[in-house]
Formats: sequence, C-alpha cells, structure tokens
Amino acid sequence: MKVLLLPLIVLLFPLVKMMPPAYRWRMRSRIYRWYAELETIDAEINQKETPLNIEKTTTDLDELERKVAGISVPLAFREELYGMRLHIELLRKKLKK
Repeated sequence: MKVLLLPLIVLLFPLVKMMPPAYRWRMRSRIYRWYAELETIDAEINQKETPLNIEKTTTDLDELERKVAGISVPLAFREELYGMRLHIELLRKKLKK
C-alpha cells in the first residue's frame, strides 16, 4: 500500500502547484472576456458619429454595463472589475463629447 502512495503523491504534486494560477486565470477571464466587446464599441465611437450611431452605441454601452454588473468575483479580483467599469465610463464620456 505504501508503495502506491508515493507515485500518487508524485503525480498530484504538479496538479496542486497548477491550481492557484488556474484559479487566477479563471477569475480574470470572467472580466476580460468583455474587453473584446468594449474594443468594438470604442471603434464605433471613433467612426463618424451620427445620431443613430450615438444612440446605438449608448445602448451597447448600457448593455455591456448591465452584463459587467452581473459578474461575481472574489474580493481579490474586484480591482479588475472596477477597472472594467471605469473603462466603460471612459467610453461613455468620450461618446458625450
């Protein structure tokens, strides 16, 4: 029985070492997946602005903000979440100019 325990520990050790980075990646991916949509909205803002485009872009920002508000992350990752919210607000101000 002891002979089988040692190989099992040797196999589990790399998995245990991989868990914290995998957890960090998973938590950050909850937030960073929305940056592609944010970049698309930013590109729309940089195009010619027509009243219809402004209204659509505002609606897109509102929808993105609603989605981001629904993200649940641990306290240690809230900084990235608030950063995302600040970027949304930055685009909203850019659109109003």
